[in-house]
Amino acid sequence: MNKSNSSIIWLIAGLTVGFSVYQGYRTYQEEVRKNRKVIKELKDTTKKFRQESIRLLKADKGGKLSPDYARRVNLLRKTSVKLQGNPGKILAAFADVLERSYKVAVQYDKAADKLEKLGGIDLSSVKNVKDLDKRIQASKEWVKHTQTIGKLSKSYPDDVVQALKKSGLGQKSTIQQVKRSLSRRQHQFDLQQKIRDTDQSIIELIANLLVWSKKKWGQWTYDAKQKLLVFESDADKLQYNRWMQQLDVFARQQTNHQTQLLKLMQRQ
Repeated sequence: MNKSNSSIIWLIAGLTVGFSVYQGYRTYQEEVRKNRKVIKELKDTTKKFRQESIRLLKADKGGKLSPDYARRVNLLRKTSVKLQGNPGKILAAFADVLERSYKVAVQYDKAADKLEKLGGIDLSSVKNVKDLDKRIQASKEWVKHTQTIGKLSKSYPDDVVQALKKSGLGQKSTIQQVKRSLSRRQHQFDLQQKIRDTDQSIIELIANLLVWSKKKWGQWTYDAKQKLLVFESDADKLQYNRWMQQLDVFARQQTNHQTQLLKLMQRQ
């Protein structure tokens, strides 16, 4: 899985949509006039985040998933406190929704790091069955957390609207503006979801591969001289190659979705 790419791009909507909603809101709300300085600060910071995200996406570099969530949640939270009146409630609602995903992302990163330290799907480094069991457990934890993040991402627009209703905003016109702003970015959400889905497919395949490797324990070995896995049966060799080929297919699909998202971001 290309963990770096998914960590770079997944949260862009949480910040840029939050600002675009606020932009639409301020066109017909007089109280926003009092918040002009704060709005500019938010806009400038959002622009820097976007430029950095584009740079990292181009370079195919990045970090863990949770720090990206954290900095966006913190920005929205701090800005919402500075804003007077309903505008602050809007950004606070976005922060509340993103924070749910942040908490899951922390666990996602821990599971990913744990599996990586154990050796991942590098069967040449497996010492014994206990070693493989540890990898299987870490991979299952990773699957669980990526599935949760996937569900949260799909429900993101609806969750934002619900958070606004619970915030005491009390203005249907503003909530409708939020819905329209989210709808205008549906294509971006769709691309991000496709990337999230391929991430999930890769992680699930990794878990299945490790479980299969344990099931076939004793029927495969690693030849250090030739630097390849040796299977007792041609059927198992064929199955293993299928696993690896499917991983490559998912990786190429993800790259394609990322390229489309990058082009979209550059046009915005």
